[in-house]
Order: sequence, then structure tokens, then C-alpha cells
Amino acid sequence: MIHIAALNDDSGNESESEPVIETATKEAQEAEAYALYNKALELQRANLHEEAELHYKKLLNTSLLKKAVAHEDSNPEQILHQPGFMLKYSTYKNLASLASQKTDKKTAMEFYLEAINIDSTDVSLWYKIGNLALELVHIPLARIAFEQAYQCNPKHWPSLDSLCTVLYALCDYPGCLYYIAKCFELDSCYPKGHVLRKKIFSEQPSLERDTFVLFQQWNEEHYNDDSCQDHSQKVF
Repeated sequence: MIHIAALNDDSGNESESEPVIETATKEAQEAEAYALYNKALELQRANLHEEAELHYKKLLNTSLLKKAVAHEDSNPEQILHQPGFMLKYSTYKNLASLASQKTDKKTAMEFYLEAINIDSTDVSLWYKIGNLALELVHIPLARIAFEQAYQCNPKHWPSLDSLCTVLYALCDYPGCLYYIAKCFELDSCYPKGHVLRKKIFSEQPSLERDTFVLFQQWNEEHYNDDSCQDHSQKVF
């Protein structure tokens, strides 16, 4: 920030004028950033994606957004009330969306991860990261994303359902059975859960004994063998 004062200006006047200049500078930076964001959003809605992308990237280079750096101990609810963080978060998500539409999945993932570093409490964003990781055949990252989505919202069914599939694919059978039990708490007739559990028990019979307490409250009558057979081919 540039501060200009008269040669004979005393320290008292200097301390009073400096906050005024600083506030004016901040307001100017926010006005510039909002103008760029609104223009980029307008271009994106008009399907002018290349122009929109240029405006979003220009926005990321503004002073306001460069200063918006999240730390490990940052509280997402607090920092997202600040214009710089809010605009940066939305910009990264929109850039990810534009990259996805161009089927540039790796770039989309990079932008999604930048966004999640600002707000790690967004269950829908974790779910998008998980699905994109599956498309990139990055199964461990998909696992992390769906687990984080579950931590954000234990009742987010799409993430819970996908997590069971991913854990089975990774041969983490104890983890898979644990989350299947969580699914049964929401829907005791969950078809995929019954199919995967039966398959796991057939491959590792000892787990049926080890997880008996986990499943004892759900009666097998909820889901008969015929139904399980019908869904088994679809799942695998």
C-alpha cells in the first residue's frame, strides 16, 4: 500500500489517514474482483467457455484472491464469509466445471482439489471428486473423497453407496462390511449391501463370525436369496 504524507505531518494524523486509505484500497480490490467474477459467470452461462475461463484465471491473479490463502487451522465457515475466499472457492469450482465439459478430467480434478482446500465441509464437492477419481481410475483418491463425504454427512446416500463399492474393489473387506452396516441403518433392504456381504463371506468365511455383532440386528428375512441372486449379476 502506498502512503503519502506531508513532510510536517505528525504521527497522529498519519495513523488516522492510513486506515482510510487501506479501506478504500480493499473496497477497490473487491469491486474489481466482483466485476471480473460476474463477467466470467455471464460468459459461462452464454456458453462462451474459453472467454469465461480467461476471466476466471484473471480473477485468480487479482490481489484480493492472491491474499486469500487457507491454512490447515482455517475455519471454512469463517473464511467463506470473506469476499476473497468466497470468490476463490467459486472460481475454482467453475473452472473445474468448464474443464469437465471439455473432458479434461485431470485439470478438473486439480481445480476441485484447490476448491476443497478452501472448504472441506462441502459434501457434494467431495462426491464429485470421488466420482471423477473413479473416472481417472484413481481408486485410493476415490476412497478418501467418499470417506470425507461421509464424515461431512453420514446420511449422504450416494457417497455411502459408492464407498461400499470402492472398498470392495480395494479388497478392504472389513471396511466394506462396516459401511454396509451403516447403509443398513438407513435401508435394511439395501440390495448391493446384501450382495457384497454375501460375496465377502463366501471369500473370507471368518469375517462372518468376526462381524456377527455388527449385523445381528438385521434379520436375513429382510432380503431373501432370490432377491440377492437377481441383484448379484447387476452389481458385479
